[in-house]
Amino acid sequence: YDVSDYCDVDPIFGTLADFDALVARAHELGIKVTIDQVYAHSSDLHPWFAQSRQDRDNDKADWFVWADPRADGTPPNNWQSVFGGPAWTWDARRGQYYMHNFLASQPQLNVRNPAVQDALIAAARFWLDRGVDGFRLDAINFAIHDPSLRDNPPIQDGKKRTRPFDFQDKIYNQSHPDIIGFLNRIRALTDSYEGRFTVAEVGGPDADREMKAFTAVAMEKSTAEVGEVSKGETPGIELVPNLIKFGGGIPIKNAKGQILGGIGVSGASKEDDAACAQAGLD
Repeated sequence: YDVSDYCDVDPIFGTLADFDALVARAHELGIKVTIDQVYAHSSDLHPWFAQSRQDRDNDKADWFVWADPRADGTPPNNWQSVFGGPAWTWDARRGQYYMHNFLASQPQLNVRNPAVQDALIAAARFWLDRGVDGFRLDAINFAIHDPSLRDNPPIQDGKKRTRPFDFQDKIYNQSHPDIIGFLNRIRALTDSYEGRFTVAEVGGPDADREMKAFTAVAMEKSTAEVGEVSKGETPGIELVPNLIKFGGGIPIKNAKGQILGGIGVSGASKEDDAACAQAGLD
């Protein structure tokens, strides 16, 4: 999930030619092909980030989430990474912190920036033009955050927790309503191709409400797939196929009936590889 090139295949899996051959053969056999799209973050090795971190004035300076330190040099707020520690890493070149909801090697894309959205949409079009039938949108509820970078409030319910991330009510670092506008753009793109669809990962304790919001406008033609499940809560998983109530998403529940997460899905101009290069995607 550390994407360093949105328009190529990781060499361990082969080449674009291999991918094209796979899609062609799959379609001959009546098999649909879907691929992951990671829009919340890229790799710190991506050329976008390499340029962004050079200074505060370059063309990609605001393609990632950067923030000044507090007066005492500490991170700009109290947000925690899913994988432990602050959701911020210091970069001396810019004299700022960059945000990462996950690993420090996965800097947060500034998806609120229209230029970033345009680049991600261009990447999606690149793969649709190669014949993919749909996308799985990774951790889509982490794509856009509170622009004011307000502190998350603590959760004070007395329950035992094993990671700092779970001590906060995550109302500001993720799940911002502006995500819906971006999903609308993705939906408009996939709707412009015949028979394409998207499936979006929506995890967390508030997944049912978020799936309903995300699918109400952008994904009215829906189905669903299993999403992220909290470690240690897998036994007794129950899929609840209530597409109407949840506006196109299926929540995942454990044996106690607690919602752990879920996935919402939408159903369903050729450009060649040069378009990807022109958009700066390679």
